[in-house]
Amino acid sequence: LGCLPSTSIFWVFRMGLMLQKFMCSLDDKIDVIPVDYCADALLMLLESSLINGEIVHISAGKESSVTFSAIDEAVARALNCVPVGDRYTKVSYDILAMSRHDFKNIFGPCNERLMLKAIRLYGAFSMLNVCFSNDKL
Repeated sequence: LGCLPSTSIFWVFRMGLMLQKFMCSLDDKIDVIPVDYCADALLMLLESSLINGEIVHISAGKESSVTFSAIDEAVARALNCVPVGDRYTKVSYDILAMSRHDFKNIFGPCNERLMLKAIRLYGAFSMLNVCFSNDKL
């Protein structure tokens, strides 16, 4: 399948870009796709000759996974601003957690606990640098 970065599914990464720091490098790749690609894949799979009960993982795949730098550039284009680029720093979760009191100044009214939970979950996944295979598709 594969896709270009879309701002609609990257709110946690946008948050990292607004903070100008997150748990991954801008050179790391991530295998994420927008929900409409999932819907198209599901429709395709309904008409396929898969064996009943066979499990398929829908992903961007190695060829179409994107770097966080590409996400940074796509978000900047969508918001008509300059990419974070060299101002970005890879940090640990603990560093991000220590800056939680700045969240309201950066993002406006927000739930710090929910934001930290999202940072922990997405940050851990982003650091894996995992790209899946689409060979079955």
